[in-house]
Amino acid sequence: MTADQRIHELIIRSRLSALWVFVLINMLLQDLHELLRAGQLEEMISGVVNGTRVTEELLLVAGIVLEVPIAMVVLSLVLTRRVARWAHTVASVLLVGAIISGGVRDLDDYFFTAMKIIGLAAIVWYSWRWPAPEGGQAPPTKRPAAAEHSET
Repeated sequence: MTADQRIHELIIRSRLSALWVFVLINMLLQDLHELLRAGQLEEMISGVVNGTRVTEELLLVAGIVLEVPIAMVVLSLVLTRRVARWAHTVASVLLVGAIISGGVRDLDDYFFTAMKIIGLAAIVWYSWRWPAPEGGQAPPTKRPAAAEHSET
């Protein structure tokens, strides 16, 4: 792999990682924004939010859904191209399903839902437009033997 190809790959990896950060921030900001809705705190105290009882299982599922973009920020940088393409696609499809199943209650929900879905669509689009390096999949880079055994 040439230096130019490696730079292009790093740009794509960085772009994908940044898009996952974009999706994650929109997820978090939507949740924070909901706290400003009249009656939201009272619902949270009662344990029933938007007609749904908040249970430990529901909080676990929400935590897992939130962990997906967090993990993908890192995985964007370390997975091979072939594995990353599928990981981005599967994670994006799962999150779109979770986002849609969460419902839309007011105008700001429409906005944040649109931003998240646009970000996820961009992730899938960029991951599948990621060109293969010339000569197929590049082998993992290894450090020179001298650097591994250098004494200081």
